[in-house]
This record gives sequence, C-alpha cells and structure tokens, in this order.
Amino acid sequence: MRANGQGYPDILRAACAQASVLQLAERLSRHEPTSIKTLAGSAKGLLVSALYSLGDRPVMVVVPEESDVDAYVHDIGVFVGAEHVGAIHGAIRQSALEAGGVVHHEQMDTITRMHERRRFVLVASSSALTLHLPAANEISQATMTITRGESLPYEDTVTSLILSGFERTDYVGKPGEIAIRGVLS
Repeated sequence: MRANGQGYPDILRAACAQASVLQLAERLSRHEPTSIKTLAGSAKGLLVSALYSLGDRPVMVVVPEESDVDAYVHDIGVFVGAEHVGAIHGAIRQSALEAGGVVHHEQMDTITRMHERRRFVLVASSSALTLHLPAANEISQATMTITRGESLPYEDTVTSLILSGFERTDYVGKPGEIAIRGVLS
C-alpha cells in the first residue's frame, strides 16, 4: 500500500489488509469486471480507495445514478486525497452548448488532471459514458491564456468564452463562469 498522508490512514490500512479486498484486487488485476452494489454508504468509497492504494493503475468507477457521483468523489478523496480523484457527470447544468454534449469546465478540470497523472480515480455516471471526452491535444488547442495587462478585443473575447461553454453571471463563483465589469455604454 502506498502512503498517502490523507484522512483516516488506519481505516484505509485495515481495509487494504482484508482478505476479501485482496481477493478483489487480484480479480481486478486479471481485468475481471466487478460490482460493489451490495456495499452501502461510504464503504464503497473505502473499498475503491483500498483497491487504488493496492494497485498501480488508474481506477474507473461507473455509478448508475448521477446523484451518487459527488458522494463517491468525496469519500474517495478523504482516503486518497482530492487531487487523485475526479468526476465526469452526464447530466450537468444547461448553458450555451451543453445540450449538444459539450463537456463543461468542471469536467475539463477532471480530464486535465487525469492527463497530468499516471494514476487517478475517475468516477463517472453511466450517462457520462455517452459524452465525447477530448484528447490531451484537443485540450491544449482549446486553451486560451490571458495574462494580466494584456489587451484583448472585447466582443471577440466574450463571444469566444461563451461559445466555449462559459456562463455569463453577475458574479463569478466557480470555473466556467464569467462576469463583465467596468464597461460603459
């Protein structure tokens, strides 16, 4: 088991030592699909965290219900660290282009972090499996870097951001939102 320095290391260490967890890890190493639907609550996140800690490969968890994704990400993040886990949602809030299957900014953060790491836990809803996820070169090509003090054409920049899926709001509260300030007409 890898040392992770995250919350509840004794619980994770005990889970990793269980014969049933070790047998399940062996089955997965032979690429046998596995279901953990008989477990309840945070026990599922603990089991996934133990399997991740025992292995040396990325882990993908597909959950049937969209509403379960964030709970899994939270529970797994507690045990292995939030930087090692991310989510891909299938049904996300509607903005300019999402109706056509465009991946939103929270999804892009997860995809970018996946590309940066050799090992990662991806939690996806079953409906997310229908999304087109961009490759690393597509992400690089679609990235716009804006530096402080740089002058940009106002209309072109706002239009580009909105067409890229940004949502115009009064105040920015999370990635994928833009707020326009200081413009006089």
